[in-house]
Amino acid sequence: MIKAGDLVYQEKTMVNGINCKDNKNNRLSVVLFSFFNNDTEYICSCPITNHVINFRKVDPNFLYIPYQILSDKKLCAVKLDSAFIYPINEISETGLSLNNKVLLKLYDAILNLDNNYNIDHYRFIKDNLRSLSNEIEFEEKAKLKEEIKLRKQLRKERKRNYKKCHE
Repeated sequence: MIKAGDLVYQEKTMVNGINCKDNKNNRLSVVLFSFFNNDTEYICSCPITNHVINFRKVDPNFLYIPYQILSDKKLCAVKLDSAFIYPINEISETGLSLNNKVLLKLYDAILNLDNNYNIDHYRFIKDNLRSLSNEIEFEEKAKLKEEIKLRKQLRKERKRNYKKCHE
């Protein structure tokens, strides 16, 4: 089952609404969300590229991933303005996924993206991303609370053991 944040290969990648013919048969992409329409599952994804970093000029259409995926020498970037919807039969899984912190940054970058073309398409995507980002933030807060609770329990246990040893 494909979920948000998974890295997948897709056959016919759309870049800025145009079918991109490049030197790769399959393009690596990040799944933003999935949905059903007329008993068919669709995936919304953004392509991943090895975009060259220009530190003098920040490109708002790219979000850099803080770890390497495609190569050991280049950082990967997600092309934000190329989010598109594909049928599930054009997608194949890789088994890799982004962590929730990077996924939240990706959602935030797409939600803050000013896109002048295909406004209705991006409105649909942004509405879905808002609800998903709220769910992920809730999960992250619950994980953080659980970690804090476990740390406190461990500290109390260590204090008790220390007192027993030194009595």
